Amino acid sequence: MQPSYEKPIEVSRRPWQRRIEVYSPKLKRRVTLFSWAAHDAWLLLEADPAVKVFCEHPAYLEGEVGGLIDFWVSRGRHAKFWVLRPAEPEKLAIPKSVHGVSVQVMRRADLMAFDRRIENWSQIFCNECQKCRFRIRICPQCGVMLAWSRI
Repeated sequence: MQPSYEKPIEVSRRPWQRRIEVYSPKLKRRVTLFSWAAHDAWLLLEADPAVKVFCEHPAYLEGEVGGLIDFWVSRGRHAKFWVLRPAEPEKLAIPKSVHGVSVQVMRRADLMAFDRRIENWSQIFCNECQKCRFRIRICPQCGVMLAWSRI
């Protein structure tokens, strides 16, 4: 049985890093990301119905490579770590597995292959998150929208 990483580890943001806060409908909580590549990967995870659960910043890479693992992705029976790197994985010597979980290196070119899907889902999730925050009240007799109410 593989370990479960459902809570992110505490990460302090460096002054030059960006901070992107998003709401995850799949996790039903706020997710903190530190790059646009991580944001694009998050959109792919949210849009993929095979992904049951995921977690951002689940663990650190050990050894000389160091760094943070970007996502833990569970598709039910199989789980993987996603590591987002701009360079070739062979040059970075990233291990094939960490804590018994296989590691998949996602390069920027891999994410660019899903560019149109990422662009579409970024528009869809903007509207989906609005539905999570507000409830539409409809008149039961005529079907007209009466008001938005905050949940």
